[in-house]
Amino acid sequence: MTPVLQVGLEVDLTEFTQFLWAHKVPHRVTEEGQSQTLWIAPHINAERIRELFGYWQGGGELSKVDVVVHNPKFANSLSITELKRLPVTALVIGLTAIITLLIEFGANSSWMIHFTFTDFVISGDKVSYQTLKTMLATGELWRIWSPMFMHFSMVHVLFNLLWIWMIGGAIERKQGHSHFLLLVLFSGAIANLAQFWISGPLFGGLSGVVFAVLGYTWLWDRIAKQPLFRLPQALFGFMIFWLALGYSGALEFIGLGAIANTASFRTLLRCSTVNYDQMIEAMTPEIYESLKRAVELGKWPNGERLKPEQRETSLRAVIAYEMAREVPENQRVGFIDRTRPDGKQHGQDPLQPDVLRILTND
Repeated sequence: MTPVLQVGLEVDLTEFTQFLWAHKVPHRVTEEGQSQTLWIAPHINAERIRELFGYWQGGGELSKVDVVVHNPKFANSLSITELKRLPVTALVIGLTAIITLLIEFGANSSWMIHFTFTDFVISGDKVSYQTLKTMLATGELWRIWSPMFMHFSMVHVLFNLLWIWMIGGAIERKQGHSHFLLLVLFSGAIANLAQFWISGPLFGGLSGVVFAVLGYTWLWDRIAKQPLFRLPQALFGFMIFWLALGYSGALEFIGLGAIANTASFRTLLRCSTVNYDQMIEAMTPEIYESLKRAVELGKWPNGERLKPEQRETSLRAVIAYEMAREVPENQRVGFIDRTRPDGKQHGQDPLQPDVLRILTND
């Protein structure tokens, strides 16, 4: 949106904004300090709104004004014309669709072997694969990015492409083709490399890039003097919730396939410089209980064992949540009840400092 006028808080804009809503003029009012700003959609004539406001401030009756708003075609509608305007977004969508169909959502290993992070061989229940050094030595550098184009279910690919179209398209539209291309290449490489180190080459998906573009737009609006993307704050909470679902195994259970959770988490951290305080603000009690139980049992709800890095990450998030929300000590993760039936304590708390006792012959 575009700022069109700024007035003091003593000015009651209720009648004016009601008039704008009645005539379907997209707008919003924000307050900062002792002033309030009226914002309108880019396709609305700002000068006409200022003239209308002046007329109203001068005592004019808005009921006598006839307003005609020409709404352009929805900017995010998927069309050939819009795809031509967003070549990088179109390229990501096209490659994802083609490669996902070629691998038949993971069922065709003869095609899949060409797009995994490294070459691999399946022998019985064991998977052998090349090291990163070997892959780079062979010159197959496309593998650094190709896993992000593979998806393993229809829901998985549609969900990711929806975010790429809406958020990625907004970045390319507002900041240019090369800007968005560099963001995709950087976040895709970081995400794939992180996931390869954790799980080997059998993974895929644009989740790392999706989290990168969401984190990027969130951070940009946070530090810029004038917000550019204006994503709702609740969206960041949804990102953390979705990431927790990925770690829990719930997404794989409902058919989203093997989501690259580590890729998503690490890319989110790099591209939004999010810290634990911000994550905890978005964490719900349900997510906390799920992570706490996973840490205590050493496995996700689907029975899959936690990897060391997953357990460390989840434990840190649980501890941070407990400290921020002041969870009672007897309800915290790892609590050991040292109370005897008579009410006295037994044993020693390993977190308490040692006491040095000095004995004398008095």
